[in-house]
Amino acid sequence: MSDPFGRVQRTAPAVTPPADVVIGPPETGLGTAPGAGPTVTRRRALSVLAGAGVAGIGVTACDRSQHQQVSSGLTSPGLKSASLTGAGLKAARLKAPGIWRFQTPGPVVEGLVAVGGFVYTADNNDNGGSHSHNVYALDATTGVAVWMAANYAESYTGPAVGNDRVYVGSDFHTVTALNARTGHMAWQYVTGDVVTGAPAVHGNSVYIGCGINDNHIYALDAISGRPRWKYETGSSAFGRPAATSRAVYAGGDDGNVYALDAATGRLLWSFPAGGPVVGQLAAVHGVVFAGCGSSICAIDARSGNQLWRFGTGGAVQAGLAVARGVVYAASNDGSLYAIKASTGARIWSYPTGGGANSGVAVANGIVYFGSDDANIYAVDIMTGTVKWHYRTGGQVRSGVSVSGRAVFAGSSDGNVYAVRA
Repeated sequence: MSDPFGRVQRTAPAVTPPADVVIGPPETGLGTAPGAGPTVTRRRALSVLAGAGVAGIGVTACDRSQHQQVSSGLTSPGLKSASLTGAGLKAARLKAPGIWRFQTPGPVVEGLVAVGGFVYTADNNDNGGSHSHNVYALDATTGVAVWMAANYAESYTGPAVGNDRVYVGSDFHTVTALNARTGHMAWQYVTGDVVTGAPAVHGNSVYIGCGINDNHIYALDAISGRPRWKYETGSSAFGRPAATSRAVYAGGDDGNVYALDAATGRLLWSFPAGGPVVGQLAAVHGVVFAGCGSSICAIDARSGNQLWRFGTGGAVQAGLAVARGVVYAASNDGSLYAIKASTGARIWSYPTGGGANSGVAVANGIVYFGSDDANIYAVDIMTGTVKWHYRTGGQVRSGVSVSGRAVFAGSSDGNVYAVRA
């Protein structure tokens, strides 16, 4: 089964693990910080179920060789030990306007967040083995890996960053919180199936969506990982939710946007979007903005009534951003759109040479996004004219993030790029 991006969503090979399992790390944390000893423990969720395929995450300090093993009491005949080395974990310098690129074992097509001097991202590598899939913390200035967390999942969501933690979901039915500075696991929560929606953090809560045989939106305590509530939708919940202190707004493959009470998970309203809602949602000044199939929708956050709808020439599959009264959204028709948030009127659009299926970021009077034509684009927010574009070696479908004087994006060529903003 594939999601709207064509990524294969995998269930466990033998049995479906029960939901609502929280696994806490040992007191010393999970993994090895830079400069610590060489042994890393891998926690395997529900490993008493032979072949269930749910794995914990181990972290590798990026300057020494590590060895992964199964924690006592969590034996799993399906888990092989893996040796992870620090080879190749330094960034290559680039000619201006590029700054550096960091090579990963697989395409970088999921979320990417730059905050606090770090760039957090993950690769998708379906080849299995010791480098099956990794979550990275990269130094934003140099591109050198500070830590690397790995397990045998083949697809990650996220990441989302908050509370000094990095939150990621996976196709191994797990949501994991890692210490943002060390990579040590704070907690891991096991859902009923593949985690399809990227996490959203608001205050002390983490919200995620699941799919295939689960189809719930979850609220977890961001500090402990304990479940607060879950709400069943009609299908997979692909989109990254948007959250306020009052409500959580999430979309799904069933073509609905849901508004749920942030404290209880009670349904406030549902909105028929007219197509799958699979990308980033935004809630700004009492309005919810979402990619609704091949449209961008503005929905009243209180009533759930449509305020306006703007049609594009292709599906809005990834992100949108709202800044200074303007909605910026990328479409699979290859264009980035700037739309007046109050009326839905088009201000301008900028076409690229391929589908525009990346995240969108706004800073410095510029909107940044990626395209399937392998370029990272910087477009002037006032005129819609391109300021520059930087060519990578593959499709740019990751999140896009700006920090300081650099913009960061991932490519299907396996690299994370830092380019002068």
